[in-house]
Amino acid sequence: MAAEIADKLSRTQIKKLIDENYVLLNGRVAKAKELVKADDQIELSLPDLQEFHVEPENIPLE
Repeated sequence: MAAEIADKLSRTQIKKLIDENYVLLNGRVAKAKELVKADDQIELSLPDLQEFHVEPENIPLE
C-alpha cells in the first residue's frame, strides 16, 4: 500500500513529508538522506487535507 501511495507523490512531496516528520523509518523519524534497506519498515502518516477555495477576480478582457 505504501508503494501505491508513493507512486502518486513527487519526490518533492515525499521530501516535504519527511521534513515535517510524517515519515517513520523503523519506528523513528526518518531523515531524507537515509538509505532504505530491504528489511526496513516505513510508516507514512498523511496530514489532514485543508479545504482550498479560490475566489474569482474580475479582470477586463480587451
